[in-house]
Amino acid sequence: MEQQTCSIVRDLLPLYEEQAVSLETEEFVKLHLETCEECRNYRQTIMCEENHQEKTKEQTTPETLHITAVAKRLKKRRRIIGSMVIASFLVISFIISIIFNTSRIDGTSMEPTYGNGATVLINKAAYLLHGPKNNDLVALTFKDSGTWIKRIIAGPGDTVSYEDGYLLVNGTSKETAEWRGKTTKAGDRTYPLTLNEDEYFVIGDSLDISYDSRYKDCGTIKRSQIVGKVLCRWISLSSLFTRTSVATSTVPLD
Repeated sequence: MEQQTCSIVRDLLPLYEEQAVSLETEEFVKLHLETCEECRNYRQTIMCEENHQEKTKEQTTPETLHITAVAKRLKKRRRIIGSMVIASFLVISFIISIIFNTSRIDGTSMEPTYGNGATVLINKAAYLLHGPKNNDLVALTFKDSGTWIKRIIAGPGDTVSYEDGYLLVNGTSKETAEWRGKTTKAGDRTYPLTLNEDEYFVIGDSLDISYDSRYKDCGTIKRSQIVGKVLCRWISLSSLFTRTSVATSTVPLD
């Protein structure tokens, strides 16, 4: 019974201190406090807590409140900026992985430009706004042989011929520092060969061993076969992009 009375009194103490109880209840609580030391100690404890809270409120100046509010806003802003940076990095990484691709060359028909085992960077979006151009190095698909790396030397409307050991485009040698037009390998095509719309004549830079458009089984390629443009040799960080193995395709030497 005593414990039950103490529990009731302790529940009434907050109202008692605020003088928000009836006269009968006030007298009841007062008499109990006179006889119960535990309840008096409990009352003292809650009064100390209330005094501490009041002092804390009094010591909190408008300047302190302002500084606290600013600190909270800055902390929230840092979290937002951090989230935006991470999201932007993920989006950019995803876009890069879609547009670019790194591939390892398997073969020697693109020497001396790219040797066997070299890794190249391919831009798969290079021809979204315009078609391939002569002398472009491209990655292309060929039947069931996977992806090849070749050089375009002639496009739609161009005429390719073979005279005196030279490959000619529109009657002129288009050889560059990367590839030489002189070769003993004319292939088994009939020259002169005029390309139709959406046709491209491709070669390997090492003409004497490359299997390319000079051979009927390979033939000219279509725009739809071109995967992308080879940009450069890729040295490191290949893990950022999708990596595949591409062939350069060679034919046996006579």
